[in-house]
Amino acid sequence: MKILSFLLIAVKYFYKIVSAIRVRRKSAMSDWTFLNNHALVLSFLSKHPLITAREVARSIGITERAVRTIIADLDDAGYIDRKKQGRRVIYSINPRLSLRHHTQREINIGNFLEVLGWEGIRKRS
Repeated sequence: MKILSFLLIAVKYFYKIVSAIRVRRKSAMSDWTFLNNHALVLSFLSKHPLITAREVARSIGITERAVRTIIADLDDAGYIDRKKQGRRVIYSINPRLSLRHHTQREINIGNFLEVLGWEGIRKRS
């Protein structure tokens, strides 16, 4: 009887450990994405040139302030141009600039955005 009781306790403990490992693996996989926030904002701006920072923030799941900082970064680096139209801003993409990481400099932004569903380059030709 003592052995059976011990085995039941051991099985319950083992099950808890396995469950915890599964939960940890599952949550670890859901915490990261392949694209960082700069790439996500750029992708949204390329597909929706009249989108507001608030709409981008809501879609991506970051703050509006973070989106505005990223837009300023992209503008300063020349990846986007902003043009005021009344109270709204129209965003355009500079597709000829390359990706920033030294291992990816041969890939230009236009080709990268095309992979993400942007049709800007095809529309122009």
